[in-house]
Amino acid sequence: MNELAEGRTLEIIATEINIIKEQTRATVLSAAIEVGKRLVEAKAAVEQGSWGKWLKENVDFSERKAQELMRVWQEYGQGQKKLFGSEITDDKMSALSYSQAVALLSIKDSDERADFINSQPVEDMSARELKAEIAKRKAVEEEMDSVKAENDRMREEKAAAENRISELEGAMKDRKQLEEEAEKNKTRLEEFVKKSNDVSKRVLELEKELKEAEAKLKETPEPAVVYEMTSEQKAEVEELKARLAETEKKLAQQAAGDEAIVMFKLHFDALKEEFNALLTDIAEMENEEDKTKYRGAVKKLAEIITKELSE
Repeated sequence: MNELAEGRTLEIIATEINIIKEQTRATVLSAAIEVGKRLVEAKAAVEQGSWGKWLKENVDFSERKAQELMRVWQEYGQGQKKLFGSEITDDKMSALSYSQAVALLSIKDSDERADFINSQPVEDMSARELKAEIAKRKAVEEEMDSVKAENDRMREEKAAAENRISELEGAMKDRKQLEEEAEKNKTRLEEFVKKSNDVSKRVLELEKELKEAEAKLKETPEPAVVYEMTSEQKAEVEELKARLAETEKKLAQQAAGDEAIVMFKLHFDALKEEFNALLTDIAEMENEEDKTKYRGAVKKLAEIITKELSE
């Protein structure tokens, strides 16, 4: 084994190598930042449409590589002090290699990237490890966004359900009022019928009296005796006939109204049963997409009904 020069040890050599590695890493990133800065300057001056040609003829860079270097300058090298948001600490920035810096660009938001660099041991991770960690972070964020979207959707459905419950409660209240009104109409109808019967009975009695009087006149041998109703009796007959006609008219109108109310109740109850059946059918569906689809169909039907009622 060859002996080391005087004063040299393996530990010293390893330390020197590591120092050179660190210096090289810092130098490469610093150089990449400076190159990116000049590429930004050059692109602003190159004629439009000639950028790729200029890169190939002058610096032997592809447009993709040039774009990468320019973004490294824009994201890490401008030295801007932010008034708001996060900023990469100096010790973390100095520990990054070029490949690590590029891998971290996959975090689009600069504040999120700074938080990630400051909170993670990025200096001890390879570019591949960084990409894997960033991908895992994105997957978690996407899952959180999905959960948030689902929560928002559930809140919307809950609000819609609460609105529908309020509508149904209002409909039930209206139905109760209709039933109370129908009961009142039924009572009035019974009163009208009773009055009509009384009037009819009185008219028949008067007509009977009139016929009896006419029969007596025919039997009377003396033609000089003529029976006539008094003016009071005639007025009473005419009044009773008028009341009878008015009562019959009101009975006919009441009967028509009651029939419409009865038909409305029948149709309303049938609609309610069908609506409950639809909700049960949707709840029993196994596929969530189908549930969402048919919930939308029921909502659309409700919107059409509401629109028709408002016109």
